[in-house]
Amino acid sequence: MKSASKSMAFQYRLVTASGTFDHFHEGHKEFLNKAFELSEKVLIGITTDRFIQKRKDKQYPHLIEPFEKRKEHVSRYLKQHGLLDRAETIELEDVYGPTLASDSKVEAIVVTKDSEKGAFEVNRRRQERGLLPLTIIKVDLAQTIDGRVISSSSIRRDLSLPQHLRPLLQKPLGKLLKGTEANLKTAVMAAKKIVKEKK
Repeated sequence: MKSASKSMAFQYRLVTASGTFDHFHEGHKEFLNKAFELSEKVLIGITTDRFIQKRKDKQYPHLIEPFEKRKEHVSRYLKQHGLLDRAETIELEDVYGPTLASDSKVEAIVVTKDSEKGAFEVNRRRQERGLLPLTIIKVDLAQTIDGRVISSSSIRRDLSLPQHLRPLLQKPLGKLLKGTEANLKTAVMAAKKIVKEKK
């Protein structure tokens, strides 16, 4: 994605797209790309290490990269795609960031299904303060070819495996049996034969 020309029309002038951006991956790229497709400027909130420590919903939190490294990955991606002049990166100490300020220019929040709960909370607090709700734009989570969601938690899970177990778990555990989806009976019969032989 390249920096847009000034003549390009956007749906919004300023949206916010926030996250941890840990072990920066394809899902993060798609998420940010969508935000830049929609808006002339994007306010990118990156959760601080302090904020992460307060949260209880992060899996393998000890493997989350430090803030400066996560920020560096985001900035590098923006630079590679000519988006730095359309972005502002901020430290996020809570779910709200600058969205509750009466003079905030943010028009919409870009989220995934994992983060939309926070957007609802932002709008609830804005309503309490007499502010108009922000538009919530939900982006689909990126998936692998085989349909698995790409996530930082799954990357951390893989990193949590002891080094000596990784090669072992990349191989099938047991014997592979041949059979087609149309005729599973062949594989089932072969499995029963192996079980009988082991008795």
